[in-house]
Amino acid sequence: MRAKIHTLVFLGFTAVAGAALSGCVVDNRTNPPPDSCVAQRFATVGWTIVQGNLDVPRSCSDVNADRVFLYFGQYSYQFPCADYQGTTDSGLAPGNYAVSMQLISANGDVLSDTAVPNGPTSFPIYTCTPDDIPEVTFSVR
Repeated sequence: MRAKIHTLVFLGFTAVAGAALSGCVVDNRTNPPPDSCVAQRFATVGWTIVQGNLDVPRSCSDVNADRVFLYFGQYSYQFPCADYQGTTDSGLAPGNYAVSMQLISANGDVLSDTAVPNGPTSFPIYTCTPDDIPEVTFSVR
């Protein structure tokens, strides 16, 4: 009888350990539930393009711009220029992030850089609130 109990206990433990080690782990940091506080910690940004000091509106195709890089603290994001907007990942830790952006041509040249000449700006991520980075205007020659 004692051997049967030990066998049942061993089998029960093995089943629990097997389930725990099966790779069936939910990581809410990288895939938070949509209504959670963590899922609401992201930022969105939009951009426009103007030509030089004339403030003449231009499109991405007008200036041969292919993509936009967003440098957000330790993270970087790349968006198609023609989308004119982008969103960071959700789940960012609350705090202030150094932010800069670059407008990049189809051949990889930097057409406009928000960090020149004054460096990145600071942008906050709050506890449970998505936030919009003020719209960026890229000035090109």
